[in-house]
Amino acid sequence: MAANLVDELIVTRIPILLGGGIPLFGKLVEPLRLIHKNTEVYDNALVKSHYSRAQ
Repeated sequence: MAANLVDELIVTRIPILLGGGIPLFGKLVEPLRLIHKNTEVYDNALVKSHYSRAQ
């Protein structure tokens, strides 16, 4: 991510409230600029979100 080599990102998660959570990518020099493409919910539990990198 920091080297700007990722064009698309698909994150699948199981939403559970467990406090503050942990960052997915650790500390970055600057915030990621992402464009949300779509989100799908599977079996009323899994959430899959698709993003692309803003140019």
